Amino acid sequence: MSDSTLTADEPSLAASLFEDNEEQAAAKTSSLRPSRRTPKVQQPGRLFLAYRTFAWIVAFIRVMVGLRLRRGKIASRAVHVRRAVEALGGPAVILARQFAMRLELFPLDIATELSRLEDKQPAMPLAKAVDEFERHLDKTLTQIFEVFDPVALRSSSLDCIYQASLHGGRKVIVRIMRPEAPLRIHAEQIALKRLVKLLAWLFPSYEERLVALGDELPFIEKEIVDFVTIARLHRLLKKNLKEWKVSNKFYVEKVFLEYCSTNVIVSEYVETYWLSEVLCAYESNDREALEKLHARNIDPKKCAARMFEFGLWSMLENSFSLVSPRVGQFAVMNHSKIMITQLGTVGTVGRYRRRMYTTLFQKLLAHDFEGMAELLIHSLFPLPPIDIYTFTKAIEQRLVSQLIAIENKDAPQWVRSGIGLWTDFLNEVRRFGVFVPAELSRAIQSLCVFSDIAFRLDTETGLRKRLRRYLKNSYRRGARNVVRHWRNPIKRGGSRFTSRPKALNDTLSRVQMNLEGTVDKTPLVFMTVTKKSGYALAQFFETCLLLGKITVIWLAISMGGKLLAGEHVHLVSEVWAVCSSPSYLVLIALFFAIMARRIKFRLDDIDPD
Repeated sequence: MSDSTLTADEPSLAASLFEDNEEQAAAKTSSLRPSRRTPKVQQPGRLFLAYRTFAWIVAFIRVMVGLRLRRGKIASRAVHVRRAVEALGGPAVILARQFAMRLELFPLDIATELSRLEDKQPAMPLAKAVDEFERHLDKTLTQIFEVFDPVALRSSSLDCIYQASLHGGRKVIVRIMRPEAPLRIHAEQIALKRLVKLLAWLFPSYEERLVALGDELPFIEKEIVDFVTIARLHRLLKKNLKEWKVSNKFYVEKVFLEYCSTNVIVSEYVETYWLSEVLCAYESNDREALEKLHARNIDPKKCAARMFEFGLWSMLENSFSLVSPRVGQFAVMNHSKIMITQLGTVGTVGRYRRRMYTTLFQKLLAHDFEGMAELLIHSLFPLPPIDIYTFTKAIEQRLVSQLIAIENKDAPQWVRSGIGLWTDFLNEVRRFGVFVPAELSRAIQSLCVFSDIAFRLDTETGLRKRLRRYLKNSYRRGARNVVRHWRNPIKRGGSRFTSRPKALNDTLSRVQMNLEGTVDKTPLVFMTVTKKSGYALAQFFETCLLLGKITVIWLAISMGGKLLAGEHVHLVSEVWAVCSSPSYLVLIALFFAIMARRIKFRLDDIDPD
């Protein structure tokens, strides 16, 4: 903390701002808005919107002319695009960073250069920051903090970050949004959306993907400026890490929700090294810095493994994932523990897509390029009117060449990390004019960033080894959760004689849901004879599971009534009594008749192949 630190007992600039008598302080407090009231979205003026729209159009023309003049100069054209975006200003940089690694929109060199965009601005005046803090909270600065450092640790066009101490000595980080930031980002979002609409009108062949891109902008804006949602996601991520038993590898700083609002976030301060410092020390082979890291038991290879694991865990097991991660969002604690300092833009991944991505990685490990191509094409549905056979074969050829290159230790880093695989896939998608759904694009964007960070820290470990290690740990976590839920069902509700059947019923429900999703999401255009047989088998198991659930509920009701009446219950006798009852046998016949009808209906479908 700097020498200009402010305390509650010493006169200072911050303290002088609050030198009011009791009546003035009471009047000032009564005029403050509630801390969590959703503020009205201010609309920028028409003249300012016209100016920003014109600036985006000029930047686009500048980029296109520069790309034409620099044709063949890959490094030069990427730097030209980045500088054109930086010239638009801080709010434009914030929006552009969200699309940095969208490989279906930009070539790899331009996407990599856009990921290096930095938003650095001078800090706002202290009096303005304090006024903004108190305007959104019902307490003065000195009522919350014992010590407040007036020198901002970081400053961008969105917010300023300060260091402080709560009453009691606990160090915290205070993130205060600039009062003009929401309005400026909203104006940039509207201007960029107007540019996208103009391009969709000028280039009808790209209309679908441009319209989808424009529809994403309002959601991205909300994720950037809504500090309340960001604080809640921090707390949810911390809870999920603990539930999945991975809190020994990853850490999320504690957020004090009682001091948070739409424009303020207060979180705990933790002594760490920035991940960028670890990367710089490793890549430059700085002996002195590496020795300091070693003294804190920080191993770059272990950091690489954990960064890769966190990327896959957040996408495949967590309820939300980081869409556009950057190196600046992570820090490293002692013993190579990864700390997530900022979430940035997040996105949700549905249960079906999580299962599909897991299957995709399993097929990558097995070198099943045909299965990978099929799953990737499934994720692109609905397809435009194209030759599906030619499209499939083109993707398979790309995947074969990249799967071979991944195993080659002499291949470039971007190939061995798997980025080349996704780049080739998206190049073929662009060539055939197929639109990439936002969910798939965000997943690829996140995976590419985490893979790149991992390979920068550890160039020896291959992609297949990392995937195999993650899937192994994932299966172990899933098995532990099933065992834990089965051993402690009473904690989730229910009495002693219904808790076990309820736990079994929940387990059967999850298995049935997975079986249903595996079959129902398979398009008929890829339904071969083998898949139809698999469908029939899945329907059989689904029916058996459903009957098992009904049996469990039936037994719970029957045994529960007898236990409440004080009668002695014998489990085997009760099961036999239920299974041999006429009503139960009629129910079995009905369910199997419905199953046979569904299987016959699916087998009668004519396979287009």
